[in-house]
Amino acid sequence: MKILIVGDSFAVDMTRYVDIPHPGWPNLIDGKYSTVNYAEAGASQYRVLKQLQKAKLGEFDFVIVSLSSPNRVYCKTHPIHKTGLHKNSDLIYNDINRFSFFNRKLNTIKNWFKYYFDKDYHNFIYEIITEKIIKTLDNKKYILLGHNHTRLHVKNKNLMEFGHLWNTARGKVNHYNQKANKEIFNTIDRIL
Repeated sequence: MKILIVGDSFAVDMTRYVDIPHPGWPNLIDGKYSTVNYAEAGASQYRVLKQLQKAKLGEFDFVIVSLSSPNRVYCKTHPIHKTGLHKNSDLIYNDINRFSFFNRKLNTIKNWFKYYFDKDYHNFIYEIITEKIIKTLDNKKYILLGHNHTRLHVKNKNLMEFGHLWNTARGKVNHYNQKANKEIFNTIDRIL
């Protein structure tokens, strides 16, 4: 079985960038199946759609989509991250806020997030892009992976929520500890 993985940091193959203390669920999937992983840390929902569109879907038996957050704003070139794990990140307020102390040019973006970011608008756009992702997957076997925020915006029988692990099993590999990564792998593997 050949599997395509797209999404954000929850699905990224971290071994491409850093040494990890234990395999993440994407690595466990890759250890059992043939996978291609386009996921990128910090990806917005629009970037996830673009990952999906660049793949030749006919070559895959199954697609795993890690849905992003509606609060990420797509940008062609990130103002901070030029290399490494986050080189293709989109704009995330906490990221911009943290680095704005060192780079005053980022204050414009920080202030836009603080004073002009419209949550309702971005939730609306997120839902439209998610619908486009699901339509792109038409006639494919797939699952959508998410956290607490996704169930507010996505109503789909193929959605698997892992938000219940967020408060109890956080870690350094795909945001979760070893036990949670194994649980996520086992849950996905049962479907595959």
